[in-house]
This record gives sequence, structure tokens and C-alpha cells, in this order.
Amino acid sequence: MVHWIRSKNLPYSVVEIRLMTASCKVCAEIKPRFCQSKGQLIKAIAPFERINIDFKGPLPSNTQNRYLLTIIDEYSRFPFAYPCSNLSAATVIRFFFYKIRVTNEHTVHLMVSGCCGP
Repeated sequence: MVHWIRSKNLPYSVVEIRLMTASCKVCAEIKPRFCQSKGQLIKAIAPFERINIDFKGPLPSNTQNRYLLTIIDEYSRFPFAYPCSNLSAATVIRFFFYKIRVTNEHTVHLMVSGCCGP
């Protein structure tokens, strides 16, 4: 606001501008609030170091595969999607270890996160 008033060459001081904007209800509602985050964001620094998994479904299907297992690598943001017949942990392990780990040279899996249920 101070820069705008100075660019228009208006006869107001910085103190007057701060007093006016502090007492203005509209200015208080519009003013952006900057706050610090509560923690530090954890970022993946290598492929398949952190992955996110989730199920989508039940979906309409002509086969037994009514669910879709989605796996996203946080480093590359590359998505994998596999049709599944159920939501069991064995299904996740089968796709995770045999489809992704065997077909990729990256075998470092430090953190897996998901939505904790269907």
C-alpha cells in the first residue's frame, strides 16, 4: 500500500497509512496472512525412496478386476495403475514386489504411505 501511495505522490506518511489500514475492517479481511509451516516437508531424493499407494473402486467391470491399485513415486511423480480383484494386503505385496521392484532397477523402498483403508 505504501508503494502505491508513493507512486501516486499522495501526501501521506507511512505511519498514517499503517494506522488507517490497521483500523479498516475491509483492509484487515483482505490482507494476506503469512504463517510458518508447523514442520519441514520431507522430499524424496531418489526414485522409489517414497511411494504412495491407494485403491480406487469398486469400479464397473466385465472381469473380476473391480479395483484399481495406484502407486505413485514421489520423486518422479510417475504413476502405476494395476487392476485388482480384491483389496487384500497380499495383492498389494504381489504388485509392489513383483511388478514394480522386478521391472525397475531401483530397489530402495524406505517409506510407503497410503490412505489406511478403502
